[in-house]
Amino acid sequence: IQSGEMMPIYPNNAFLFIFSGFDYFGKRIHTEENTTKNLKTAAEEITILATQNSNVKETLQMLYKIMPFRASKYLYKRIIDNSKIAGRISSDKNGTPIPQYSAIINSINRKYSSLTTENIRNASMFYKHILTDVSIVLDGSQIVISEELKIRFVLLGLIYSMRNDFAHGSAMASTK
Repeated sequence: IQSGEMMPIYPNNAFLFIFSGFDYFGKRIHTEENTTKNLKTAAEEITILATQNSNVKETLQMLYKIMPFRASKYLYKRIIDNSKIAGRISSDKNGTPIPQYSAIINSINRKYSSLTTENIRNASMFYKHILTDVSIVLDGSQIVISEELKIRFVLLGLIYSMRNDFAHGSAMASTK
């Protein structure tokens, strides 16, 4: 509640409080001390909730649509700069790659490998479409985007990366 109240004034602090609460809660209800494994479990649980409850799914869809383009741009830059982030998104709790998720990220990275202004914008829009659309055309093939992949991009890619960057002083969080 306090994070919500301070969001307009101190968004970076509010974001960190929310993530800290989420991290604490994850460690309390799961046996793992590893934040990444807990977040992967949370992604699975949220996916199940979204498939079983239309209100949860509708809320997630609304959040994806209002996510600023700047956040998609941040997501792309972090994935292209750090292969660990792509691996975190595209692997299961044991670190085993999920082939279809890896293939999507690798295709986007190959297509937009050079960090030109146009590539950054196009790749960022691609990630935005992954979050808001039910399918995309990638390398000439139509790919259905699962709810789990969307949640993984947001939770394991975007939110966890923002938290790490901000907590380690690597960058100003995009939450502003």
